[in-house]
Amino acid sequence: MPRAAALPKYEKVREKLRARILDGQYAPGMRLPTEIELFREFRASDSTVVRALNDLAREGLIVRRRGSGTFVAEQANPPLLPGRRLKLGILWYHSVRASLFGGLCHELSRGALDAWGLGSLEPEFEENRAGTYTRAAWRQQARNLVVECLGNEWGGQSRAPALKVVRDAGYDGLMTLGIIEEAWLGELLNLGLPAVIVDCPSQRLGRRADLVYADPQIGYRDAVDAFVARGLTRIHFVTAYVWDPHKKINDPSRKSGFRYGKRTDPDSFLRLSTFRQAMDAHRLEVQDAHIHRFDGAAAPELAARLAALPELERPQALVCHGLDHANALVAACAAQGLHLEAAGATDRRVAGPAVNILLNTREMGSVAGELLLRRLKQPDRPYLNVGIQMDCLPSPAAVNG
Repeated sequence: MPRAAALPKYEKVREKLRARILDGQYAPGMRLPTEIELFREFRASDSTVVRALNDLAREGLIVRRRGSGTFVAEQANPPLLPGRRLKLGILWYHSVRASLFGGLCHELSRGALDAWGLGSLEPEFEENRAGTYTRAAWRQQARNLVVECLGNEWGGQSRAPALKVVRDAGYDGLMTLGIIEEAWLGELLNLGLPAVIVDCPSQRLGRRADLVYADPQIGYRDAVDAFVARGLTRIHFVTAYVWDPHKKINDPSRKSGFRYGKRTDPDSFLRLSTFRQAMDAHRLEVQDAHIHRFDGAAAPELAARLAALPELERPQALVCHGLDHANALVAACAAQGLHLEAAGATDRRVAGPAVNILLNTREMGSVAGELLLRRLKQPDRPYLNVGIQMDCLPSPAAVNG
């Protein structure tokens, strides 16, 4: 080991703090001195102390809680599988980069990281020079644990990481987030690794892996019930599209992300089925003409078509796949002189005219993380299909109005 005098300053700070933790001077659960106090004690720069603390956090010796401080890790945070080094992969449907943290995949990942005791760590980002993948990693040496979020290359349109990269990474278990390409998922499961598929409601895949999906039964039925209770009986449904990487369009004038054909989002089929059941419970007929397929850019066009319908056929309310569609359509229809109500799904409360049908994505990720651990501990248990409840909430605008 190098002499103490030869160590970089941040390593000296780190080793002194590590010694205090290991000899019990800083007990499990105890709050460490503030960063300012440590700056003064060690006569070190703020970046030096922060780097030392980050190293200790990656090892699992301390937990950094934003707004609360830094604490010695509880002894109740043992290795996930005692005596075994574990490497877990979380596969995103798009690239992994800091600018996309805060979105759907990040919130799902945070839930899994919470379940595995890594929620307080900051990730290390990487993009390989060949441009075939992007990655973020969380490491805790003291717990023999590494977790990686793996995505495709920057700007990639494959909607899944390259299978070769996944295979070569040496994962012990996998979670997929928002990847809906069934053929790709089938090939992934052929690798024989324990896996949990998140946000892809495919019952066929549920015979080979655990599934965690957004269950629309309560949220969407409550939305229909709320509209009917207000006397709104002409209710239409709006599905969502996703672009299909297998249907490439040879049109150089389009931006790269739009050079593909479209297909209905698989989640829309579940939500539409729930909508039909809710309408049937009120003895309200749903005709094919009441189902609309639309993407965000087509809001004015769809609004014009709805406004042009005979008065008794125009919708009074729309139940949409997503809240962004619902808010866009309310505004576009109002511009056409058609004033209606709307509801749509979201993973966070959003102010606007439409009703929020809220999905707790962090809880969804946490459940998936727990299922993967159970699969690693009990590889022969039956596969589970777990639906995370969506709740219908009034929009913040309605609450504050």
